[in-house]
Amino acid sequence: MSMQAYLDFFKKVSGVNVSFILVAFLFFISMFVSMVTPPFQSPDEIDHLKRAYLLESGTLILDSPKNSSSGGMIDSGFLVYMDVYDRYTQGLKGNISSDFIDYTTSIKWTGIKEFSSTPGTGYYFPIIYFPQATGLFLGEFFDLSIDSSYKLTRLITLLFSCFILVAAFYFYSPSSISLALLFIPMSVFQFASTSLDSISTAVAVLAISVFLRIVVDREKSKSWLIVFLAVCVFILASSRIHALPLVLLIFGTFFYTRRKICIYAGVITSILIMAWLFFAVKSTVDARVSIGLPVSQIALFYMTNPLLFFDVFLNTLTPNTLDFYVKSFFGRLGALEVRFSDIVYNYLYIIFILIFLFSLRVKSIKGDWFARGLLVIPMVGSIFIIFFALLITWNAHPAAIIQGVQGRYFLIPVLLFSYAVSFGSEFGFSKYCSKILNGFLLSALMAFSFYNTTTRVIDYYYIGLESSDFSKISNHKTEYNPGELVKGRSFEQKFIASESKIAQIRVFLATFSRENSGDILLEILDKNDVCVFSKNIMASKIKDNEWFGAEPRKLSVVKGDYYKIRMTSKNGVLGSSITWWASKNDSYPYGNAIVDSVNLVSDFSFEILFSK
Repeated sequence: MSMQAYLDFFKKVSGVNVSFILVAFLFFISMFVSMVTPPFQSPDEIDHLKRAYLLESGTLILDSPKNSSSGGMIDSGFLVYMDVYDRYTQGLKGNISSDFIDYTTSIKWTGIKEFSSTPGTGYYFPIIYFPQATGLFLGEFFDLSIDSSYKLTRLITLLFSCFILVAAFYFYSPSSISLALLFIPMSVFQFASTSLDSISTAVAVLAISVFLRIVVDREKSKSWLIVFLAVCVFILASSRIHALPLVLLIFGTFFYTRRKICIYAGVITSILIMAWLFFAVKSTVDARVSIGLPVSQIALFYMTNPLLFFDVFLNTLTPNTLDFYVKSFFGRLGALEVRFSDIVYNYLYIIFILIFLFSLRVKSIKGDWFARGLLVIPMVGSIFIIFFALLITWNAHPAAIIQGVQGRYFLIPVLLFSYAVSFGSEFGFSKYCSKILNGFLLSALMAFSFYNTTTRVIDYYYIGLESSDFSKISNHKTEYNPGELVKGRSFEQKFIASESKIAQIRVFLATFSRENSGDILLEILDKNDVCVFSKNIMASKIKDNEWFGAEPRKLSVVKGDYYKIRMTSKNGVLGSSITWWASKNDSYPYGNAIVDSVNLVSDFSFEILFSK
């Protein structure tokens, strides 16, 4: 073996070893965050665990009973465990008590199954839930408590994710900017959960790494690598529809290997993905949101009228929504309400941008432009599919803007972009300089992210307020809204005072991603409809999909009496008025929502803090 061959081998092994060490860091950081985070705090985690349980029990296709969303039969003890955490901890601040922990750890598997809906996961090919299903199977098989089974599932999911990343880094060593995306607070928080994000992110990195290995090896590539790439893309795109453009990577390998198997693999993978998506759309019933028409008809409408889609798309991209996308990409934890301070976000942005700049590989663009383009094109397509998929499945037709998009959805497109801009090699002094600087900056990002994520989680869930001095009632579900709060309408939420003084009231409002006008009157009424507290709010000051709070300065109330939160507008007009998010069912058992004087079997999203 020549000296150059030894040097090339050493560089490859040393690069892989560094990446492996960083995966170990990611594992331990995520494990610590997992230990201090209560169950089911990741968005949609309950639905993902239901889907994993159904896979574990042999259910591949969801059932769709008449007048019900799609779902399946799930152990009643598991449902109780999920329901307790869903009611008690969503949006909870500083109220996790030892009594509550003792209660949840005592819940056991019952062996009795009940139907429960989980329509949002009906579009996902279930094989991607294999790690979560394995954890639940082992917990049930060894008759562990459900709490222990859940923690075991977290561990196994994290181990699987890290194992996939190790495999990915074996094929192709990542750049600092690609690694940085795995260490931002949102990524760490998702790796610490049982949600789908950790596995899908790892599979995306694996697919990109295999593709780049084929690009580097060209004709020397093994044929099985092409098949393996196709399998990765199928698993990813059949469970994350916005990853569908990654099919282009399979076809792209033909230009480097000149083998027909690349075309065959691309065609077969595309057919399988589209067949699954067609079946999933036809068989899944989602009654959570009334969109007016079947998903297939809405999709056909926008596909035949693309300019209308782009009109809605551009209307959505306001300064407020862009700010929300960026912050929820880097880290809005829990049910999107565990936020960092602005200074923490700013430091994250600065470190991340510096890593990005020092990861750029510009000298090799001329020789690598085609491979980079094969990564950038799926990135662009993925972003548009994110908005398109939410438009046709989560918004009433016809829609003025696209609601439901979160920043974390853009991780796969940004990963594609990170590999595109950092592909290739730098030469000379700049190579070593960028490596040293990136090593320092990546270490700073890891430490900064770990410290702020753990301290914020601990503060929010355990320290925020002493439960001995305060109590709280709330509903944090945001499943629908009753339309705009215009002049003449009224939104009310009935509740029972659990203590004698109200310290804070919060309502979860939406602006339809626009700046609205008009005045809002927020009131608290007693059982005789007498106003005991009021506050005027300018609609233009309300931010989209955020809590709006008011502190009545320990307003005295009668413990055990009924009260109402009421919101009205003196001059709100259609097209520039806010709304109030609500649940689809009676989530808060001691009251209900009232819309325009009509009692509903549902609740607005609210939170009231009482002082004793």
